[in-house]
Amino acid sequence: MDNVSEIGERLKEFAKSNFASVAALERKLNLAPNSLSQYTNGRSKPGAKLLDKLKEVGCDIGWLLYGSESGKMVGVVREHGSHYSINFVVPESVDGMKAKIGQLEATIKFMEVKEKEYIDEIKRLNKKLSQSIDQSNK
Repeated sequence: MDNVSEIGERLKEFAKSNFASVAALERKLNLAPNSLSQYTNGRSKPGAKLLDKLKEVGCDIGWLLYGSESGKMVGVVREHGSHYSINFVVPESVDGMKAKIGQLEATIKFMEVKEKEYIDEIKRLNKKLSQSIDQSNK
């Protein structure tokens, strides 16, 4: 098994990529707030009970425990300035494929929300700029 801190980093990456935040993953797992912090901060390794819960929500346990060397990095989204990339490896089973499709759908929804936020911010800034220009022309 990998270093505890590396497992914690991958757990954070899974949470943020698939649920937008660690807190959202905790809610999905019906866990108390901050209950994953001992794992995400690298203080402890997840036990069998938590690993089962994570697997139920689509986490690839092999990837979580051993890293991308297992070839199981699925649905990981990275922001690169103004665009995103998704690393996706096709799962071996139909159930695995269904879970990954669900993860990708959630990722797409998250990205659509981000895009709308960016567009709304641009509109707000354009309006502010127009008002400034109007004020200076008076």
